[in-house]
Amino acid sequence: MTFHHGWLFIDEPDGNARELFNHARTAAYLQNSTVLGCGSVYGVLDDGGCAAYTWAPPDDIDVSTDWVQQTYTTPDGDGAPWYNSDFPESADALGFWVSEWTGLDSGHIKRELSQVGSYGGGGILGAMGSNAREMGFEVILIGESERALDYLYQWLDSTVSSVCSTCTTDSILIRRFCPDLDGTTEPAVTAQEGVVELHGVGLTSGLQWGAPPVSQGGCYMRRVNFTLASTDPCMYGACTDVAQSQAMSWGSCFSGIDVARNPCRPTCTDIDPDCRLAFDYSVSDPSAVAPVLTIMTSGHPDGSIPVRIRTYANHFGLSPGEICGAPVLGELYVASLPPYTEFIYDVARRQVLLTNPSTGGFISAFAYLGPNDPGNSRFFALGCGDFMTVVEPSDWCLSEIPAAGRNFDSITLWTRTRMGCA
Repeated sequence: MTFHHGWLFIDEPDGNARELFNHARTAAYLQNSTVLGCGSVYGVLDDGGCAAYTWAPPDDIDVSTDWVQQTYTTPDGDGAPWYNSDFPESADALGFWVSEWTGLDSGHIKRELSQVGSYGGGGILGAMGSNAREMGFEVILIGESERALDYLYQWLDSTVSSVCSTCTTDSILIRRFCPDLDGTTEPAVTAQEGVVELHGVGLTSGLQWGAPPVSQGGCYMRRVNFTLASTDPCMYGACTDVAQSQAMSWGSCFSGIDVARNPCRPTCTDIDPDCRLAFDYSVSDPSAVAPVLTIMTSGHPDGSIPVRIRTYANHFGLSPGEICGAPVLGELYVASLPPYTEFIYDVARRQVLLTNPSTGGFISAFAYLGPNDPGNSRFFALGCGDFMTVVEPSDWCLSEIPAAGRNFDSITLWTRTRMGCA
């Protein structure tokens, strides 16, 4: 446990992120406290955590602009997340200090070992997998009165019980390390360094009082313990934009195609390079990296044309017209999508989602997928090197040449790191 881990935000289903723990805030309140005992505690906790950046309502993908620098003074002065003017004691609540946070390692990764038991001995390793990530918290509550201490407990209890109860939707944001800040004004992208996201988080064991309360010169402290679990054990870093290398054009893609041909799926060499949208990018991160691709369809009543998404290893710098024959790392076949659909192929989180005016939010998109070619996976991870992800037509047997309006409003690619899981 190091001080920079004392930073946790809950990404609520409505898109807002609620601060739960922030050592920089707590340290500032202790330093500014007029209660002698609380001021002396600050001398022990003067490494107050990372620079005082807080989280603004985030974008689901691009989080580079969602950081606001803060200067903390007092709970009532800058609106601490627990402050409520109807409860005067909330102004005397100075915050939380995370003294222990377990479960941030990779101990949940498991692999079965079967003993051969025959002459010569030995064993057989099974497939690598990850159990759910379980995180145990020991947190010190600090206040200028017993009433404030009790108020902090009730606030923390209600927050983790309500916000962290629907583990299919809740996410948390934590810090792996502090950003490299060398001045008072830094680009927002610098402030997000070291922040990772955990998905599918829920409370599994409620708050329990730990050691008896301690009073030091009018400053009251007491420990509590609780447990959160993440059904998805992976930690996800922020997404990085990938520049689009070629515009999509359907103009001549289907000219001369026999709609009665068999098989209907075109081979790689069947595709005119002008009909192939290509994203070139490099990976240098030692963590597992995977693409996240978003497709926005137009309003054409027939929906989009079926497409194939393939990712190739491109270590020789091949062009879209030369990529055939390069190693295929993964692919996805997508059927015609309804008008005004947002489709997300999230290789990092190993899921496919879509939303449109009839869904009421994002839903699973597996019903719109076709089977992959033998030996090609839908989900994969990229090591260090150069890669190309292409989007191209996947059905040569349409009943007629598709109208130009069945194009896409936009196709965007990001890459995202994934760590701490198999």
